[in-house]
Amino acid sequence: MGAISLIHVVQHRLLGLMSVSKSFLIDSSDLVLIDTGLSSGSARNVMSKLRELERAPGDIDLCILTHRHRDHVGGLKRLKDACGFNVAAHKLEAGPVEEATGVGVDMLLEDGQVIPLCGGIRVIHVPGHTDGNIALLMGRALFPGDSVFGDKGSLKPSPSRYNSNTEEALRNISTLTSYDFDALYPSHGIDITISGKEKLTELLRSL
Repeated sequence: MGAISLIHVVQHRLLGLMSVSKSFLIDSSDLVLIDTGLSSGSARNVMSKLRELERAPGDIDLCILTHRHRDHVGGLKRLKDACGFNVAAHKLEAGPVEEATGVGVDMLLEDGQVIPLCGGIRVIHVPGHTDGNIALLMGRALFPGDSVFGDKGSLKPSPSRYNSNTEEALRNISTLTSYDFDALYPSHGIDITISGKEKLTELLRSL
């Protein structure tokens, strides 16, 4: 990350269980939200974090969705209504996102595209979890969405029951190791703020 950027993690409890999903607010000269959580309750968590940061709902410049699954888009409609931001997702996810949430996607993303916010956000298409699943690279920080899960200081693949194509999902983990990063912020599990690429390489070798 650039020196002026901060990453704020917003946790959302899943279905009353101990497991959580996460949204991320990237706070620099721009304010970008990654994913919206499971429900309207998740939207309230994001709004609470905004108040904590002394930022207004209208300050969010863009909401980027890593993929279509409910625990990532469930809070979208409420947040869109409250904040008025534009929504970005991979072009293969746009239809399913709108069908699931009633919210249209304003910016259709493609592999290799750089979004000109927060010093540049690179889109990395890593299909397999879903057809349009993406990771996001910002400086030295990687947000892999559900391409991998955090697991007690290490990483593990996304469980096969959640994938559209597990073979493809496993194969595309190698795509992420071709980029340089230190910190890795998975949507589920523990963040790895040091040696994130090394941990991902270790996972790849174990598959």
